[in-house]
Amino acid sequence: MNIVIDFDREIDDWEQIAFRRIENRSQYSIEHKDGRSVLKVMSEQSASGIVYHETFSVYETPWLEWSWFTERVITAGNAREQAGDDYPVRLYVIFEYDPSDARLGERLRYAAARRIYGQYPPLASLNYIFNNRSHPERIIPSPYSDRTQMFVMEPGPNAVGTWRTHRVNMLEDYRAAFGNDPPARATIAVMGDTDNTGASSSAYVDYVRISAD
Repeated sequence: MNIVIDFDREIDDWEQIAFRRIENRSQYSIEHKDGRSVLKVMSEQSASGIVYHETFSVYETPWLEWSWFTERVITAGNAREQAGDDYPVRLYVIFEYDPSDARLGERLRYAAARRIYGQYPPLASLNYIFNNRSHPERIIPSPYSDRTQMFVMEPGPNAVGTWRTHRVNMLEDYRAAFGNDPPARATIAVMGDTDNTGASSSAYVDYVRISAD
């Protein structure tokens, strides 16, 4: 089943996700811009995200398309370092952990995490970022976790101030990033964060579409 998220109403279908040790949270709201109803992502020395409630199968619907806009890049950002791991907007594909397809050691680790947090943490994620600079690599490991692989979609300030549309194949990207097949179930998250650099930013997402072709 295809999923179309047009941000034409309040973000009731999204759950706010905060992080321990980060006091300031980014703000998410529905705004009108350029004649469109869009999601506004506002970050002021902050970090938090929103996660879509609905899950989907990347095998049945592998295509992800979205349109976003930012007013500036994070000039002090650096995708390779924790101190510079900030972006005005980033789009996550979060893959659910499947215990039936895990090795023994992995099952034990995730079972322990479930006892602590009440649910399994994600297995892995793809992270499409609006970066402040170009990189020779298409895929960069997150400086925080090798279970998150980042894809540089916008390579610098030339992309600022215009609507940018991207279309990717999540199944192919997961295989390129991790070298194996992903779990079937995944969901989407949006995040704006400027906590590491202490910057501020405003960005917008027009829509997110997940489809079979």
